[in-house]
Amino acid sequence: MDTDFLPNSDDELVFWGLQFVTAATANFTAAGLNMTQITDFNTVTTGFNDKVKTVDTKREDYKSAVKAKDTQRKTMGNAARELNRIVQSKTTATPEVKAKLGLKTRQKGEKTAPNPPKGLSVTGNSLGENFLEWQRNGNTATTTFEIFCRTNGMGEWVFLASTNAVKHTHQGATPGVQTEYRVRSRRRDVYSTFSEIAIIYASNGAVTLTLQKAA
Repeated sequence: MDTDFLPNSDDELVFWGLQFVTAATANFTAAGLNMTQITDFNTVTTGFNDKVKTVDTKREDYKSAVKAKDTQRKTMGNAARELNRIVQSKTTATPEVKAKLGLKTRQKGEKTAPNPPKGLSVTGNSLGENFLEWQRNGNTATTTFEIFCRTNGMGEWVFLASTNAVKHTHQGATPGVQTEYRVRSRRRDVYSTFSEIAIIYASNGAVTLTLQKAA
């Protein structure tokens, strides 16, 4: 049976069914239908309409339930953080006790290393200026970035400059000479691993990018 004439939307299908019942009742003889058939179809249509309304109600109930759950989760989280603050402040709460409570142990003086910069790139011009850019990768605006370079892929890496920005211009570079760059993040006296290496004027004449393995 060809059902392509039926609407895809549930609400539109209910509307179409009710319209069909109305039109069929007024034109049952011409349509070749009898009232039993029309009544049966009306029952099916109204039954479907009831199910659609039930789904709509359940959908709104679900949204309300999710909202209430999220609100309660936030309340629970705030309460848990307050209890954690209390426990962490007590000298009697040993690491073993904290572990039993499912809490992390704070180590005095413990410092977290910043994230290594990512997306390092370099371009240059004939005036001896090489322009470096990178992404902060989640580090704060006060994080210091230290830039190192070397030429022709040989020798020691040389400290070039430090900045809080995510770009730097290397003045006095020699145009056409292969130069490699890498950058690391520093927060106080804690350092990240180095970024990938960016190369300008590589042996093949292209600007290339290679990955730097973590130390």
